[in-house]
Amino acid sequence: MASLQERVSRLRSRLDGEQRRTNKRVENKASPAEGLLFGVTLHAAARLGKGAKLSPLENRMLDLFRAFADDEEEVKEYGTTFLKAKQNTTSSTLGGIFPKSILALDDSQAYTEKDLRRDLIALLPELQALPQNKVVDLNKVAPDDIDTDEYAQAIAAAGGGVTVYIAPDPSEGDAQEATPADPNTEWLPTGEVEYLPFITPQDTSPKRALIVMDRFYCHQSSGDTITGPRDEIYWCVATGSDGRSKADYKSQTFGSIEAGSERKFNNDAILFNGTVPVDMTGHVEVWEEDDSPSSWHNKLKEALFKIAQECIDRAVEANRMGDAYGDAEGAMGTVAAILGLAAMAAALIAELINLIRNDDDLVCKREFGFVTEGVDFFFNYPDWELPMVFDGGGMGKHTLYLRRKVDSRTQDMGRLMYSKLSGNSWGSPFGGQGRTAHGMAMITYKGVPWSFFARSSDGVFGVSRWWDNHWQTVQWIDNIAMKCRPAVVEFKGAVWMVWVDTENNLRCTSTTTLTSWTKGREYISSTAKSETTPTLTVWNNEALMCVHRAASAGNAKLYVSWSRGSGWTSWADTGLSSPYAPALCLVPSRGKMGLFLVSSDYRIGFHTFDGSYGGNTWSGRTGWDRRSGSGLSVISDGNAHVIVFRERTKQGRVGVYRTNAGATYLGSACIGAPNVCAWEGAVYVGWSDLHE
Repeated sequence: MASLQERVSRLRSRLDGEQRRTNKRVENKASPAEGLLFGVTLHAAARLGKGAKLSPLENRMLDLFRAFADDEEEVKEYGTTFLKAKQNTTSSTLGGIFPKSILALDDSQAYTEKDLRRDLIALLPELQALPQNKVVDLNKVAPDDIDTDEYAQAIAAAGGGVTVYIAPDPSEGDAQEATPADPNTEWLPTGEVEYLPFITPQDTSPKRALIVMDRFYCHQSSGDTITGPRDEIYWCVATGSDGRSKADYKSQTFGSIEAGSERKFNNDAILFNGTVPVDMTGHVEVWEEDDSPSSWHNKLKEALFKIAQECIDRAVEANRMGDAYGDAEGAMGTVAAILGLAAMAAALIAELINLIRNDDDLVCKREFGFVTEGVDFFFNYPDWELPMVFDGGGMGKHTLYLRRKVDSRTQDMGRLMYSKLSGNSWGSPFGGQGRTAHGMAMITYKGVPWSFFARSSDGVFGVSRWWDNHWQTVQWIDNIAMKCRPAVVEFKGAVWMVWVDTENNLRCTSTTTLTSWTKGREYISSTAKSETTPTLTVWNNEALMCVHRAASAGNAKLYVSWSRGSGWTSWADTGLSSPYAPALCLVPSRGKMGLFLVSSDYRIGFHTFDGSYGGNTWSGRTGWDRRSGSGLSVISDGNAHVIVFRERTKQGRVGVYRTNAGATYLGSACIGAPNVCAWEGAVYVGWSDLHE
């Protein structure tokens, strides 16, 4: 870490007009509006040196300085340096770093939250206009389109950026937009829509949100000529919410990183775990290691702890300020406040890093914010995953994948629930055994319904049987663990199951007892990877047909493989793609197997298979103007299909679309994809409940 003399010297140079820099890159000139909190902190340090009574806001801002300083005297030295700069540096130089309101402050004047609200409202238009800052409506943007090349370049030029994620619930009319004139799709009538009343009042209290850093992908390394073309990369994160939950984390160092490298984080890579009543904010950095001593890493960890607390303060303040600012600006008040405060906090943190930087190189940093609806919308995104691009220009470029999970310690969501459709009447939902974040597979075997699912905490495989009008105690199969619910079908008198294991490999097994399972085997090369439930069906009573979605963010390719019960054909690219897991089901009216899937516009449709065993020829798309926020499950009664899915809204109701009767949205909300099966002339739908 830089010495005290170096840190003070860097501050003097910065106040003399020198641009912020990393060891290898000078950042673009920052906007004075971004320098508000940096100025407030230096103003507070100056007042501390004079023995003045500090406001609560000033004290909070100095806490960040204290995390980067050796002692209180160093903090006071920064304040003295700021005062001298105000006396000796031209106003135009300091005016390029700080807004006028800071430079006009008298040393005797405390800076309060009221002053912050006033200044933020005045500076917000300038902050919103910066190309590295933006608000993203997750309802309207696919994952791969959030961080465009233009936005990544703006972040690289500025040395960082701010992204606020929102997801306002569309009205029913907005949710079902007019069918586009797509000449490649045969559009079918959608029928009526019915919303059943919620059986119990929906719990609107904040749920615990667990968001983890799943993995990162390197597009470009730094090209360090000393250590070679490969990098040693580590990540730092700090987050906080207005529910006063916070997290801070520094990853291990990932060695030998080059273009094309993808690495998984350890299980302790938690971005956030807590409640989000209104909003949360966060700070993420990616560094290229260059033999810095342990003292540097210890100081960085200490700073992350303080930044996490600052994120809480930022989230709370955005909530308060958003209410006031929203009086004039409408519902976007809180969102605008998050963006403004995050942009100012990002500049402050950048200034502090500029003071202490050592041999390690900061590749890129980003600030982000979520309103509650944005956090909840994770459940509508493929694999509950959100990509963030970190473009450091010549310093390297990486994509970080964030993933929402259900915390195994919480008991407020994921309970298995079921509902029965007899004729046109739905029965009241009833509970089953077990709790999972991914829904379950259901089949009828030897005249009895069975459900199959993955335990939320560790993915261990569970089986439950319907008997004597209730679901029996779950049998846990400890030698099988899976990432999501399996695909299950009866074939030649046995139950066959295909699933994705915890390493993203596709595996297969069969049983005739449902109580004794052999250890599954990987049935295709390790290059065939998936993260979503495959679909499995019996084709023409002679073979198994399996389709899986590739392990890729966004609209991923679908692949097909065949088996007669021993061995599988090589995976073949169907030429089709989907953001979610597909479903195979016979289309009786056409006498062909149909691959039902959600397209890139989130509408439901299918393609029929035209060929024989081992083939891979698919028809054009047939679809309905009905949107899904999850993978599909489909059955046919010979005349029509029953398609179940998660409604693509924050509420996330269980959707049931009967192609001859229209859509019904049940009085329950789900996480993951629901499932459907038929038994004794009735339709049964099962799901993981969002509120149970």
